This record gives sequence, C-alpha cells and structure tokens, in this order.
Amino acid sequence: MLPGPQIVVVDDVPEALDAIQKALYENGTSCLPVQVVNAKAQLRKPLKGVRLIFFDIHYLPGTPSGAATFDAAGLVLESVLAADNGPYILITWSTYAKQHDDFMKHLSKNFPNIPAPAMSAVMDKEQFKTGDKFEIEKIITKMEAIVSSNPIVNALLCWVGAAREAGDKVVLSLFDMLPRQERFLPIDGDKLNKLIIAIAQAALGKDNVKDNRLGAINEGLGPLLLDKLMHTTAEESPVLAATLEAAMPEQKLKDLVVLENEKKGILHSMHHLSLPDVDNVLPGHRGVACTLPEGCTVEQLTGIKEQKNLLKSYVKIKVDCDPGVLADHTRWVVVFLKPKCDQAQPKPGTNRAVLALEVSDPMPPGITKAKYEALYGTPCYQREGRIRRLYLNWQFLLPITDEQCNNSTALFRFRDSICSHMESHFANHAQRPGIIKFR
Repeated sequence: MLPGPQIVVVDDVPEALDAIQKALYENGTSCLPVQVVNAKAQLRKPLKGVRLIFFDIHYLPGTPSGAATFDAAGLVLESVLAADNGPYILITWSTYAKQHDDFMKHLSKNFPNIPAPAMSAVMDKEQFKTGDKFEIEKIITKMEAIVSSNPIVNALLCWVGAAREAGDKVVLSLFDMLPRQERFLPIDGDKLNKLIIAIAQAALGKDNVKDNRLGAINEGLGPLLLDKLMHTTAEESPVLAATLEAAMPEQKLKDLVVLENEKKGILHSMHHLSLPDVDNVLPGHRGVACTLPEGCTVEQLTGIKEQKNLLKSYVKIKVDCDPGVLADHTRWVVVFLKPKCDQAQPKPGTNRAVLALEVSDPMPPGITKAKYEALYGTPCYQREGRIRRLYLNWQFLLPITDEQCNNSTALFRFRDSICSHMESHFANHAQRPGIIKFR
C-alpha cells in the first residue's frame, strides 16, 4: 500500500494550485495538488491521513455566493476527504475570504460525512498577489503563522507524527533482524514471515492466531510501539517538545484541571475499554463484561431468591425509590477474570467470573453505593450514550460453563490495566486478616 499525502491543495485555478505547491516546496515539504474541473475534483477516491488542506470556496463561475455555491464546494470537499480521515487543519484559500465563516457553518450543518477539522483558518488570495503573480514568501509566512496560532492543535498533530515515527522504529527493528546485505536484494519473505508468525503465536497462542490475525499482531507489536513512543525524548522530537511547551506554559500547569463527568467517562472508555466492533471481545476472555447467560436469572446464578436482597450487597436503596428508575439505571453484568492465555490450553478449566452491577454515573436520587470491603468500583465509562460504572462484589464469584458463555453477549472488555487492578483488589480482599473490632 502506497502512503497517502498529508498536505493537499484543492482549487480550480492552476496558478493558485502552483502558488501553494511552490510555497510548500520552498519550505521543505510537498503536497498533492487536486484540480477541480466543472465542480468535480480530479481524484479517484477520497483521501485518508490528510493533516492540512488548502481549499477554494467558489467552483461555480457566474453563480452568486450562497447555498448553491457552498453545496458545490461541500461536494468537492466530501470527494477529497474520507469520513475517517483523522485530525486535520482546514484553510480556505479563496478570493471570497469573507465567506469563510458562513461556509464553515454550512459544512457543519449540511455535510455530516465531512470530518470536522481540528481548526479552520482563512487565506485571502488577493493579499498574496502583486498584479497577476503570487508572492511565495508571503504565503510561507502566513502558512507558518496559521499552523502555530493554536499551540495545542499544533502540538497534537505533532504528536500524531511522533506516534507514526514510533511505529516506523518498531517495524524497522523487525527488518533489522535480517542481515543488512540481504535487504539490498529481493527480500526473503519466508524469513520475515516466520518472525511475524512467531510474534503472533506468542501473543495469542498457536491455535488462536487464525481466528484473529490482526489482534495477534496488535498484541505482539503493541507493547513495542508503546515502548518506543514512551521513550521519545525532546532531543529526538524537538518540534514536538517546543509545541507542547507553548501549549502548556508553566502558569497553566499550576492548578489541577477537573473534567466534567462526561469527558471523564469518554476518556476512561478510550483508556480502559475494548469494544466488540473493534476488537476480538468474546465471552469467557479476561476482563470481558457480558450479559447474563440467556435463560439464566441472577437468582439462579447466585442462589439468592429475592433480587432486592442481592442489590443490598451493591447499592443502598431508599424505600421511596421508584422501581422504574432503579430498573433504568442498573443492570446485572458478568465479568470474566480468566486470562486470555488460558484459551490456548487444550482443556480450559471453569470460566471464572464475578457478578457485577452496572449503574449510571452519577446514580439517580435514592441510590448510593453500599459500603462493603468486597466491593470494587471501576472508573466511570461511556457506553450507549450514557456514563456508567461497574461494581464487582467478590462475594459473588460464579463458575460459568462453556455453554453459558456461548449464550452470553459480550458488551466490552476491560483492558489489562483495569484487570490487573481489580484482581489485585480481589487478592487483597481474599487475604485480609479478620480481627475483633468493637463499634
């Protein structure tokens, strides 16, 4: 697969395309020029991985500015940028610079498939022309001023570059295992294949790779990528270090930033949760939270006949609490604790699990967390548009059969950091000494 361009300029005037292209070239970089003919971008398919795009607004000669003009431009941009492009800066490069804000509002409202930019800015073509010629030095100066005008956006885009460089280092370290002289010749695919297969098998077990090749490679190479990224130094990435210093000056770091609950939930989900649609999340695997097995009630799994008595081991409920509110904000979940590597064993044992209660965060009035040493609460997370958290009670360990596993639906998987943390809490609870304590 050939790498895509990171900078793109889109215009229907060749001279305007050339001006940006020359400015970037003189600044030590390059771009993909995309000419627009009859309001159609001359491009085979939308691009991914674009970080900076210069975009003209007007593609309908003789048509007054307005919704029709913006629609035409929006369709062009939609054909240039893929919906999953990633973060980018959008600069309108136009003689109609005063229409920038109205155009941005129109895109936001009417083109949901165009990814929202990290920031937008405007460059008025007329300010960079002397007669019929563009002044390249002025264009360069303005480009640099726009990119550096928002330090945190600049820093985050630089960090994306650092992450890509870390990935380069990981892959390069694999190629470096082959003799240097051989790499100047047609590559021996068999040697490299064996290396990659060994990594995949070590990560998931020999018999499991065929079911999830991508997951196996991610498990095997992910730690190497994280190691390279975590050990990136300011000397290796001086531009990133400088942009971070500008984005986070000392005076802004003095006070602790406390986030809103929704933002905390979203960030916790990104840190700690893997979802079935993007990962190999299966019932029975370590850290996977599932629905109760089909046909099983919580009473059957625990042997406790009345659910209200079971609830008391997780939450305190006021007498006047509406049962409908309770049902809407709580849900029984089974969390599996068995390590994934156990799946590679020829005769896996019992599927060790614990009964957990998923609750809304914050809890509705009338419901509070119970105070028991056996309770473990996860960080809040976002799921199905709501902020929630799980409470696990170590007194309710469940032996789940393979058949019951197959009749459960995986909701998500806690990543290893949370799994290790919860199992550490479980070990401490199981080993706690009992003492006589008068109250």
